[in-house]
This record gives sequence, structure tokens and C-alpha cells, in this order.
Amino acid sequence: MVAVVKSNLVVAMSLLAAVFMISGRASAETAYFVVSEIASECSACDSYVLPLSDPAAIVHARNLVALGPAAGSTIALANVVEGGDGINRNVLAPGEPPWSWHVVSFLGFGDFAIELCDGTPSMVEADPAGFLANTNGVICFWGYTVSAEIPVREVPMGREVGVLASLLVALAAWRLLSRARRAHTPGPGSAG
Repeated sequence: MVAVVKSNLVVAMSLLAAVFMISGRASAETAYFVVSEIASECSACDSYVLPLSDPAAIVHARNLVALGPAAGSTIALANVVEGGDGINRNVLAPGEPPWSWHVVSFLGFGDFAIELCDGTPSMVEADPAGFLANTNGVICFWGYTVSAEIPVREVPMGREVGVLASLLVALAAWRLLSRARRAHTPGPGSAG
């Protein structure tokens, strides 16, 4: 019985470690940045999280953090969709509330963009379906730029990884309980 419990515990811990290694690997390849208003005195006082995987885009984003608008190409253009991802949130608001939309792909940095995709994170949040239908799912907030990098350790685990980890823990617990029950259930013909 003790050997079975130890064996199942080792399997469960190995699976859980694998999940966290996978999530850590994905995070190590992606850098996360806060995009907020350029002006020192904010008007909407909101922000969103921009995940970047392209090395050149990451370098430019870090230059924007260090140099501000002097780095050039301040406008981040991105495709967004409805639905939270557990990462995109308003970093500037108390409690960092999550947005009900998130970035699915980064299109590039630019100096100019069409007015149609201009707005604010709060405008998207007020009517995600309407805003995204109107802009074909593209955002390009003129008065916003990358203002900070979020350390990977501070990025919440994405919803999918959290669900997977929970399922693995539940599966391991179920296996432990079922094996423990079988170990204590008397077999046919035994006195019990």
C-alpha cells in the first residue's frame, strides 16, 4: 500500500513538474510588455499586456521602455479577440483587473496607423464585439506605447496551463484513491 501511494505520488509530481516546465519554457520565449498612454498625465489611465515573441520586436519594445518615444515607431499594432487569456489586464488599475479580450498576434510597430483602429483599452472593453467588428480585430492606439516590461515571474499562468495542472492533480488524486481502495477491498473468498 505504501509503495503504491509513493509510486502514484511520484507520477503525479512528475506530471505537475512537466506542466510547469512547459509553461516556463513558453514564457521564456515570450516577453510581456505593458502598453500605456504616452502622455505623462494620463486621460484614460489604462493599459494592456502585449506578448512579444519576435526577437527584433522585443529589442524595439525594450528600447521604447528605455528611451520612450525617442526610440521611434511607438504605436503597437496587434490582432485581438474577445475572451480573457489570464494574462491581458489593466496593469495600471488597482487589483490589475483582467480584460475580456486579448492579443493573439503582433503585427508590428509603426509611426502612423489608420484612425479606424485607434482607441483605448477601455474602449475595447466597453464593447469588445463592436470594436473588433469595426476594426477587423486590429488595435493601434495612437496615444499609447510600450512603457514597461513585465518580469516573466509576474505574468499569471495562462488559463490553459492552469486548467491542465488542475486536471493532472485531480487525475493523480483519483488514481491514489482508487488504488488505495483496491488495496483495502477484500478479494473473493477472503474473510473480511
